[in-house]
Amino acid sequence: MIAILYGAIWRYWRPTSFNVEPTSLRICFPGREKTVPASEITGARALTGKEFRSEHGWGIRVGAGGL
Repeated sequence: MIAILYGAIWRYWRPTSFNVEPTSLRICFPGREKTVPASEITGARALTGKEFRSEHGWGIRVGAGGL
């Protein structure tokens, strides 16, 4: 069961690339793609690793690796 869960996470919920295009943001996963129209993006900013950890904690950074 754990192997199936890891496989599902790898295939459907782990992004492999982010493509910024003039009209959208395309998030590519091994088994699918998700496109977010530019009109839905309200803002973005670059964070250092330290800033990210202070705002979001350690758990979100580790993600599914904690299984």
